[in-house]
Amino acid sequence: MTGTRRVTEAFPWAPIGLMVDTDPTTFGPGAAALAEATGLHFSTIYRYRSDGRIPWKEADRIAVALGFHPGAIWPEWWAVT
Repeated sequence: MTGTRRVTEAFPWAPIGLMVDTDPTTFGPGAAALAEATGLHFSTIYRYRSDGRIPWKEADRIAVALGFHPGAIWPEWWAVT
C-alpha cells in the first residue's frame, strides 16, 4: 500500500470544549450544533466529550466544521499526521 499512512492518534477534547460548551456542567446547544455541522451523531460528540479524546479523522472533521485547520487547534497535529 503506497501512499497510505495509518494514524492512530487521538486529540484532546478540551480545545473543542472551550469553543462549544457553554456550560461545562451540561452538554449544551453548542455540542448539538457541532453534531449537526459535522454530520456526526450527537451521541458520538457526547462520547468524545466524556472520553476527553477525539480520534484523528473526526478531529479533522470537527476542526474544519468550526472553520479551522486541525493544526490550529492542536499544535501536535503536525507531528502525528
